[in-house]
Amino acid sequence: MCGVSACLTDKEQRRNAFIEKAIALQHHRGPDHESVWTDELISLAHNRLSILDLSEAGSQPMVSSSGRFVMVFNGEIYNHLELRKKFLSTHTFKGHSDTETILALYENLGADMLQQLVGMWAMLIWDTQEKKLFISRDRYGQKPLYWVHHQQAFFFSSEIKPLLQVVGQCNINKLAVSEYLTFGNYDHLFDRTFLDGINSFLPAHYAEVSLSSTSMEPVSYWNIQEVPYKERLAFGNAEASKLKELVIDAVQSQLLSDVPVGATLSGGLDSSIIVSCIAELGYKNFPVFSAQFPDSKFDESKYVEALKVKYGNSLQVIYAPVQEMSLKNDLSEVLFWQEEPFGDPSIIGHRFLVNEAKKGGIKVLLGGQGGDEVSMGYSWMYQRTMAHALAAGDWRTYLQFMRDEDQAITTSMRMMLAGVFPSVEHWARIQSRTKQKSWLKEEFRQETPKNVMGKVNQFIGVYLE
Repeated sequence: MCGVSACLTDKEQRRNAFIEKAIALQHHRGPDHESVWTDELISLAHNRLSILDLSEAGSQPMVSSSGRFVMVFNGEIYNHLELRKKFLSTHTFKGHSDTETILALYENLGADMLQQLVGMWAMLIWDTQEKKLFISRDRYGQKPLYWVHHQQAFFFSSEIKPLLQVVGQCNINKLAVSEYLTFGNYDHLFDRTFLDGINSFLPAHYAEVSLSSTSMEPVSYWNIQEVPYKERLAFGNAEASKLKELVIDAVQSQLLSDVPVGATLSGGLDSSIIVSCIAELGYKNFPVFSAQFPDSKFDESKYVEALKVKYGNSLQVIYAPVQEMSLKNDLSEVLFWQEEPFGDPSIIGHRFLVNEAKKGGIKVLLGGQGGDEVSMGYSWMYQRTMAHALAAGDWRTYLQFMRDEDQAITTSMRMMLAGVFPSVEHWARIQSRTKQKSWLKEEFRQETPKNVMGKVNQFIGVYLE
């Protein structure tokens, strides 16, 4: 995790004031090194958490070998060494950081390089010749990037806090608050945040702005491929083996680091898979941090112990008893760092866990996120899948599921309605959720984003209970 910030304006005093605040407010994101690059139009700043190439050759802002481009970047590109071999075999590198790879690749391919990157990023690249700023964010928006266009100047940062210095007193975004309170959504806001006037740069997009730009028009470089239900492959032994191979490759690529690496382990499906991959890759005494919930139905220590027994000295499991967590201290810190509402209080426990890893000298942690979604680990996902099966005329799959899972009549009717008359089911679900939140003030109820939710459901197929 690093922090990036930038200010594009010909007003030097304004640039300096913003950058000074941004560096101070994002110090926690990159305590290892802070630096600024500036010219007559732009200032770029970087708070560095050193992971790859700890030398000065890996520091940012980084200037390209030609001197034309200057870059700040937060994230990691897992295939950057392969990209050096494929596209930059004749290039002379000063170090082995992924930042230097990206910069050289951009100088050769421009925006087309985004198709080649495997990883997560938020990047800003200034073209000193064309006087344009290139902005991009990774496919799933894993790395944050916020921006403001205010009084003919553009401001960017990894967090919202620096931008509050620009816009001053902010109004809350009633549409975002209504969506959060009515539907529980907090990360399906597109380019909106919970604060009016502060924007989130769209995932899987890039843009270019200059001093004369009056707006920003992001361009999509990637979309999730939609495969029609009838064209989906059966999942047999061959597919399972291929999936395992892909997961192991992904885990191995993310272990690339010049500092100590560990992992978090809840005992759930996703983190257990990651830790198992690490053990099978041959690591010894790999540090794994796990939270314990003694005498609680949520405690999954038995699953952690099962992995510990299976892999023996491959894993060094460090338990962190949650009862030692201080809500008073940890909650206030989490609220400050998180900045916007979040959907799961487990993030407080996660904050406690990563602090324990920090005490153990671990700078990088691999954690499981999304495994349950990929593996259909939630009941509402089966319901959505069965609705798609009905829409495709696959009654056999639907009836088999109903028999095996013994679904309630209300659930089966909902799935049938979603499959045969999806727009009707969607309308009924939205109405139900809206009525349940009748305690909202009228001004917020009027903001309930029925049309927005339709777009969200179309895009990601989320089934809201």
